[in-house]
Amino acid sequence: MPSEPTGILPRGETAVRYWLAGPESAPLVVLTHGATADHTMFDDQVPALAKHYRVLTWDVPGHGLSQPLPSDFGMLRLVGDLLALLDHIGIERAVLLGQSMGGNLAQEVVFAHPERVSALALIDCTDNFQKLSAVEKAALASARPLFALYPFATLKRQSAESSAQRSESQARLAAMMERVADKHAFVEIFMRTTGALHYEPEFRIPCPVLMLMGEQEKLGNIAKTMPKMAQREGVDLVVVPGAGHCSNMDEPEFVNAEILRFLDGL
Repeated sequence: MPSEPTGILPRGETAVRYWLAGPESAPLVVLTHGATADHTMFDDQVPALAKHYRVLTWDVPGHGLSQPLPSDFGMLRLVGDLLALLDHIGIERAVLLGQSMGGNLAQEVVFAHPERVSALALIDCTDNFQKLSAVEKAALASARPLFALYPFATLKRQSAESSAQRSESQARLAAMMERVADKHAFVEIFMRTTGALHYEPEFRIPCPVLMLMGEQEKLGNIAKTMPKMAQREGVDLVVVPGAGHCSNMDEPEFVNAEILRFLDGL
């Protein structure tokens, strides 16, 4: 279960809950969770990172303890939320680490506000700046009516099972998804997150970047796009052995070691 937040930041319809750990004078690393999850997905990362870094986790609006889902939920809103959170705690630049939706948000922040980002760590997320194929566009268009066919309990169960390999990771994800208000909010979160996708053939990430992907990644087109994104950005894609879409939960020790190696090298 989530612990009491360090602080609460009012943001229109929804107050954002956030948690801070680690030395106050250390560089800040912001951890942003995936769609329908919450900050507890990083429970295995925070203790390891907080030994040497200031660590901020938060529940994105509509997730965890940051309820309800705001009517203007989407990437533009979330960029504003994250920047407001940094301003609120008095931080000009930070390392942004995101899993899935959190990685999409990190890409959007560095695209629109590169001066606020010192480095990126992207875990199991698609490329915001890709050119979608006709098949991929059709798949996105058909997602909402397909979601409508599923009973909410089935939708949550299958989402958790497809997002992780380990049963304990699936159980933790299922508990996080129970904190999403209802099926409407659940579907809207997934659908509006696709607003992060916009083709930008000339854009290159202007800061150091780490990319990690689970060996058993099966969601969306991530297994196709992350290798291409890594090649475009001139970095190695770190494949997490045996892990699924939530590789930081399936194989936390491996992922923690890679994140710390990256941070220590900055």
